[in-house]
Amino acid sequence: MSQEKRILNHFKKYKTLDRLRAFTDLNVFELAARIRGLEKKGYSFIKKRRTGTNRYNEKFHYTEYRLGSWTSHHSHSGGEHSPLSFT
Repeated sequence: MSQEKRILNHFKKYKTLDRLRAFTDLNVFELAARIRGLEKKGYSFIKKRRTGTNRYNEKFHYTEYRLGSWTSHHSHSGGEHSPLSFT
């Protein structure tokens, strides 16, 4: 299965994806490049800049992707699917 297909399947199941999750769950190292490739094929993505906290209690920024458009009730629960803290 291609990386793009794994990414699209992930979006169907989990709705959002970030670089860490793409690497650990899908073995996709360059998520932004795969997203650009899918955009060239006609897919639309919404990108949100997020802030997380690492195990050293330091803040970092990353991009979270969603296929299509965001809804006003979208929230990240920080549950089992995500090992990081989100603000």
